[in-house]
Amino acid sequence: MQLDQEIKAHKQYSQLLGKNIQETIDICSERLSKNPNDLVSLINLAKFANKTGQNDSAYDFLKKASTIAPLDIVIKKDFIIALIKLEKFDEAKKEINNILNNYRSFKNLQSNPDMFDLLCTLLNNIFDDTANTSKTF
Repeated sequence: MQLDQEIKAHKQYSQLLGKNIQETIDICSERLSKNPNDLVSLINLAKFANKTGQNDSAYDFLKKASTIAPLDIVIKKDFIIALIKLEKFDEAKKEINNILNNYRSFKNLQSNPDMFDLLCTLLNNIFDDTANTSKTF
């Protein structure tokens, strides 16, 4: 619990001042060494990696997070975007189709109403897949 509070405090501080990001990364890394399945740390490290252009690392963190929480739609969305950045298009399309075929199983879909718009855009613009695009409606 104390580490959660420390991460939150460092994250707020980092956002306000743009400093101490390394401390936040260190806290997340420490948490992962104690619990390799710590979703909060995996997600935070993926965000830092993504913002610094470390797409391979972001992918690794999100892949692990997606394995731990396979029905979390936000993690799945971030994982799909990481796949696309790495040009792993076949895998990204597989993940999108998994969401479309099993959308009732996913958590927090109600709180992310723009998810189907994003999936539709990805299918249409990247994959030119009009057949599956229609499933998003």
